[in-house]
Amino acid sequence: MHLDELACSDALMDSFALGKPWYVMEHSTSAVQWKPLNMRKRRGETVRDSLAHVAMGADAINFFQWRASAFGAESFHSAMVPHAGEDTKLFRQVCELGETLRTLADAGVQGSELERSDTAILFSAESEWATRSETLPSMKLNHWRDVRDWYRAFLNAGSRADIVPLKYDWSDYKTVVLPTVLILSAADTQRLADFAAAGGRVVVGYATGLIDENFHTWLGGYPGAGDGLLRDMLGIRGEEFNILGSGVEGEPEAIRLGAGGEVAPEDAAALNGATTRLWQNDVTVTGDRTQVLAMYAGEEADEWELDGMAAVTRDPYGAGEAYFVGCDLDVADLTKLIRTYLAAPAQSQQSQANTDVLHTVRKSADAAFDFYLPRGKKEVELQGVEGEPVVLFQTERGEGNGSYTVRRNGVLVVRR
Repeated sequence: MHLDELACSDALMDSFALGKPWYVMEHSTSAVQWKPLNMRKRRGETVRDSLAHVAMGADAINFFQWRASAFGAESFHSAMVPHAGEDTKLFRQVCELGETLRTLADAGVQGSELERSDTAILFSAESEWATRSETLPSMKLNHWRDVRDWYRAFLNAGSRADIVPLKYDWSDYKTVVLPTVLILSAADTQRLADFAAAGGRVVVGYATGLIDENFHTWLGGYPGAGDGLLRDMLGIRGEEFNILGSGVEGEPEAIRLGAGGEVAPEDAAALNGATTRLWQNDVTVTGDRTQVLAMYAGEEADEWELDGMAAVTRDPYGAGEAYFVGCDLDVADLTKLIRTYLAAPAQSQQSQANTDVLHTVRKSADAAFDFYLPRGKKEVELQGVEGEPVVLFQTERGEGNGSYTVRRNGVLVVRR
């Protein structure tokens, strides 16, 4: 999960840099000092984390700090040279990292650019701030958490999404996802409509498009962004929100989803049994061609008069389509939704075959560099990897051509 979150943050940074190489100005060699529990990094993580930043588009890696402080508020923050001095595992890792970065620079990685995905998860700083408000239907909303969950779900589904600021140009993508983009202006709503009308796919999350840039609620039914344009795109109209939470005696803590009535038989299992625990939209389907892909079901749904109501919908719009995910879903259920309906193509045949690997590509005018990093605790076996190896950190070559074993916290980089 740590690597996924790092890659998610870096994906946003790469968009801030407009796809050009960027610098990591500060990160840690091991433990920090500002958390309730400050855990050290495991073997290989210092190098792995740094190379992960490079894999996501960074051209420079900087640390705080050079030598661990002897006094002051940050004296127990890790450093390149720890309190124990240079004869330490940590300093030897830093030296190994320096040699590896030099190898990558000599191979031509520096100046290359991260290959884009065809899916953009839209980030809104205004919505991140707004979800911290204490005046919303639920104080548990969190825009950035939902961005991360969607990012992890795409990785689990064998793809990798970009994280793009809402205000930037995302018109060249095939799919855009809006997770809890609470604030939507009329202008941004029109951009979404134009994108879908031109053939794009828009996926709207459960608490998206409720207020405008002045924190004024859009009227006429939820989500009302663009004076109802977003509702028209989705083919639904909401009247109220159903808010759940643990700790309320006698009230259900979760509501189950069942398959929608207009779902192909092979897709029926995708969201059947999915669970929502925070926010459900009480919506009516208004579009003539709107399909209900999942609905609320069961005793808990009936308790809140939601049984049989639409939870996830799809509506054609112009040459494209608009999805409404009207409730919170965990990463596992989002993964099923993506695999079944969004079908984002994998970055490569290798990443499609092994979703336990983060695979990115950096390209220059004369070369492409493939980075492979295990996402979990287990070593991964890679087959059919094309190119000459540049970095084999905690990685061994196999007997077959293009065969590698990448251990936990390892990194493989090949040039082709």
